[in-house]
Order: sequence, then C-alpha cells, then structure tokens
Amino acid sequence: MNLFSFVSGGQRVQQSKNRGAAKVLLIVDKPNWAYAEIARELIKANKNDDLTLDYISIKEMQHNLKRLAKNYDLIFPLGWQLVGRLSGDRLSPVYRFLDPKRVITGIHSHHAWDNLESTPAKNASPPGALVDYLAKFKGVNAVSNRLVNIFTESGVPMVNYTPNGVNVDRFRPCREFGEEGSLTVGYAVNEAHDKRKGISEYLIPACAMSGIETNAVFWRNNRIDPAAMPDFYNSIDVYLCASLSEGFSLSVLEASACGRPVVSTRVGGCEELISDGENGFLVNHSVEEIQKRLRDLLTDRELLISMGAKNREIICLQWSWESRATAWLDFIKQGLR
Repeated sequence: MNLFSFVSGGQRVQQSKNRGAAKVLLIVDKPNWAYAEIARELIKANKNDDLTLDYISIKEMQHNLKRLAKNYDLIFPLGWQLVGRLSGDRLSPVYRFLDPKRVITGIHSHHAWDNLESTPAKNASPPGALVDYLAKFKGVNAVSNRLVNIFTESGVPMVNYTPNGVNVDRFRPCREFGEEGSLTVGYAVNEAHDKRKGISEYLIPACAMSGIETNAVFWRNNRIDPAAMPDFYNSIDVYLCASLSEGFSLSVLEASACGRPVVSTRVGGCEELISDGENGFLVNHSVEEIQKRLRDLLTDRELLISMGAKNREIICLQWSWESRATAWLDFIKQGLR
C-alpha cells in the first residue's frame, strides 16, 4: 500500500505536485491529535511552490518509515519523543536509520522530560542526554519562549521560536454568553495527567463555589471527537488552566479564539497570550487565587464579556495560523539549506 492510504483516515494530504519542490515529511503521533492538527495547518498555509509537505501518523506507519524516509529531503518529527526514548539519564534513538543531519524536530512540552519538577515559578533543567541528542539534529524548534530559553541555556544551539496558532474560522464565537445567571467554567484535560494539569488539586476545588457550574472534557486514549470542541468552548463562559507546566496549550488558544477569557497559571504560552486583566487573568498556583478571579468574573459581567471580546481580537490579530505558520515554514526551509 502506498504512503497516503494510512494518512488522515485514508485521505491523501499533499501540498504541491511541483516535481522540483523539496519534499518534507512531517511525522505526528496519532490522527486527530495535537501534532496532526499542527501538520494540517502547516500544509494548508504552505504557499511555497518549491516546498512539498506531507504528513504521516507514526502509530500507523512506523514499520514503513525506513522505506518512506528515502523519498524525502527532510524529515520533521514534530516532537522529539516520537523518535527518541528517554529513560532516566539515557536517551536511545528509536529509528537509528534516520540521519540527524537531515532531520529537524521540536519541543512542545516540559512533562516529556522533567519528571513533574517544572512549576510556574521554577524551570527544571533538561537532562544532559536529551540536550546532547537534540544538538545532533539539523534544527530544533520550540513552542514557547520559556522552552526556547531553557534549552538554549542548556546548550542546544539555535532553538527556533515557533509558537502554536489556531484556526480562527473553525474556532470562533457563535453563542452569546455570560450576561446573567451562573458562570460556566470549562477545561479540557487528560485524566492521566491529573497532577500536572491540577485537576483534583486545583480545578475541581476552585470550581466548587456558589454560582459556578463546570463543563469539562476528560479523555483517555484519544477518545474525543475534535469536531465537537468548538461547541464545547462556546458552551462555557471562562476557560480554566491550572497546569504545573505547558508548552503552548492548543486548548487555551482554541477557547480564546471562541471569545472566552482564560484564567491560567503562569505557564508557557499562556504567559505570552494573556495580558493580565485585559483578556484573562494570570494566577498563582492557588485554589484561593483562582476562586478570587472566578468570583470577579461572576460578579462583573461587563468585565467578563469585554475580556472575551478582547481575547478574540488578540487571537485574530496575532495568533491565527495564518500569522503563526510563517515561522514554522521558515524553520522548515532553514532545515533544507
């Protein structure tokens, strides 16, 4: 079977048929997961006649990767952990046939390497084995300034800043909200990441107050319909993030694009997106402080609505994929030089 029979539910995904174009293979983990969403947006945004982007899910194509890789000028596993296995102080390549000098890769999170040591107030240092591994690649990108700084200071040369974006046509406001009644607070989390996401310790207790309703999406093993997410964000008044660490949360971007204010701990891309008091609130890792900001929005509906409108405006101006894909495509083209 050919490459594309496995991609995106059997759909062929290819940007250009220009025979002279450089060919780049984007590797994601699962169809309809975060990496796949990024890959699809980059393919859609690519207007370069001299560049072809394809993507595959490594979960479905790993046994054919050696054969497929020969057809491409550059391989781009979106996350380094798709091709490297970190165990304690040792890191082993999963696919030894991949030449690091024609591979670029990315850093999207802290939790893949930090043993839950990162906090909003503390940057854990990456293990030396990971730093040495990343330094071998043709290029490395990261989705937040915090990750760029951590890995640059640790010795990975020239980490490119490529923050995530959001599809502002798919994720948009389609329901008036917040004018009266209870305040509906939402969050979307993987239950397996309870401690890092602060579900039991912060999210649930913070929402347990009079006048607050909770609408949450929990999932395991990719059991969620991505098509339902815009409706979910439009069903809430405020999006809540209480994480110990984040790279750049796609859920926060999506909720913001739907015109919902965000209350978040000071983590990763949330620090870059949220201007405290303007389009949301940045809070300390404290149930009491999260509750205080939720109470502010519960009692001041004009503030709630204006924050949501401002968040949508900021997203459209600065954080759409139309704006953010340029840095990603420049990073890819840099890897082809």
